Amino acid sequence: MAEYVVVLAKMMTQVHHVEADDIKSAVAQAMEQETLTPSSGNDFDAAGDTEVQVVERDGKQVWDSVTGDEGDLF
Repeated sequence: MAEYVVVLAKMMTQVHHVEADDIKSAVAQAMEQETLTPSSGNDFDAAGDTEVQVVERDGKQVWDSVTGDEGDLF
């Protein structure tokens, strides 16, 4: 089992440290823990769905939203 770091974004950033056997399980766990919620004081809140920005495995980046394929995550 490896430690994954999954960075989620929804006009804000949230970082989750999870232990999983593979990247899909790590992302699923992080998405379950996601608590980013809109605030009535911010016009940009709720502008879209939560997105995975970066995934690290054991301290090394293994996926990013610029070059990565979301098919690898879901």
